[in-house]
Amino acid sequence: MKKRITGLWFAVLFICIALLAGCGSKSTAVVASVPDNGIIRKADFQQLKQSDRIAIYHGTSGGVKYTWTFIGRDIQKPADMNLKLSVKSVTAEQADAAQQYQQITFAQKGAFPGEASVSVTLGKKWADGSYLLCTGPPDTLQQTGTAQVVDGVATIRFSQNKGPYLLSLNKMAPAASSASANVSSGGTSSAGASAVSSAAGASGAASSTGASAGGATSSSADKQTASKNSGSTASVPSSTQNTGSTLAQAPSTSTSQEPAAATPNANQTLQVSLSIDCKTALANWNNLPINKQDHQVVPENGIILGQTNVTVNTGETAYNLLVAVCQKNGIQMDASGTALGKYINGINNLYEFDAGPLSGWEYEVNGTFGGVAVSRYTLKNGDAVQFRYTCDMGRDIGNPHS
Repeated sequence: MKKRITGLWFAVLFICIALLAGCGSKSTAVVASVPDNGIIRKADFQQLKQSDRIAIYHGTSGGVKYTWTFIGRDIQKPADMNLKLSVKSVTAEQADAAQQYQQITFAQKGAFPGEASVSVTLGKKWADGSYLLCTGPPDTLQQTGTAQVVDGVATIRFSQNKGPYLLSLNKMAPAASSASANVSSGGTSSAGASAVSSAAGASGAASSTGASAGGATSSSADKQTASKNSGSTASVPSSTQNTGSTLAQAPSTSTSQEPAAATPNANQTLQVSLSIDCKTALANWNNLPINKQDHQVVPENGIILGQTNVTVNTGETAYNLLVAVCQKNGIQMDASGTALGKYINGINNLYEFDAGPLSGWEYEVNGTFGGVAVSRYTLKNGDAVQFRYTCDMGRDIGNPHS
């Protein structure tokens, strides 16, 4: 009898384990360690691509922790991939002076199966902000992008290995801007309009959740006071241009050259509006770093800037509009990119990846998500521009291109 009872208990236990395993199989993420040989097989990437799930691999190299994040929809050509990497400090002798860098070297050669995010733990001596990423000989280093550092962890987006990569120890300085933004307060509009986005590629998706990048950068500097819930009326001068480092293209759904924006015409003006929100970050509060769980970064109502009416010159872009209005309202903004267009890294000190590997800024105009980079969209009279923070690659804010 005792044996029967014991056998029955084992049967019940087996059934419970099977049921729990079945429930677990519905998880949207696969989390594993980087194999000893570093190789993730082609079949694993094929399965990931078909399932549209997320795969996260944790590894350690010389005491440095790193994490790879792959998204099923970003896998283009499944193939074996070596996830091993190494990190070391190097000094690059340049014309003016010796510069200190962290060198990141990938074992994988050439193209990756798809775009991926790599997060490397560098340590608390690295202040939060954006840092230049370079390749090439020390005397002719080429800037290939930026890394966003939060709590000592640098996150970078890659689709292929052109390294080794050198990450500057010096945080990028705020970009100079000639835009004095003649903004007169006299408000219209209200808090509550949806907002917030970024310079994205063909689909308008942000992130080093993915988009095409552009030229200048402004760093994450000090926190600015947050919610600007009463709208205002602003005027954007045609000289609104940031100057800064020219960076390489960030991941984008389009590789074609986008048409240039029209030349601003100071003799003709348009009436448009701008709003910025991060309501999705409120819904994902526990995913934010401790230093971002602050209502000066994410306002209690999720609205960074209520709908604000603005007068602009014809030919101005959505990026010009964002820069000028943020300057007028004391809202921090950080952008980077190449000639393909600007990429919005962060607004109000809320950055891509802050709320997870699929988070970042996107933009929409008149309820339609941008089909070109934010610096390539030329404003039209009556346009309502909204910048919106997403925590799920745009799906949580209704982007049909996500």
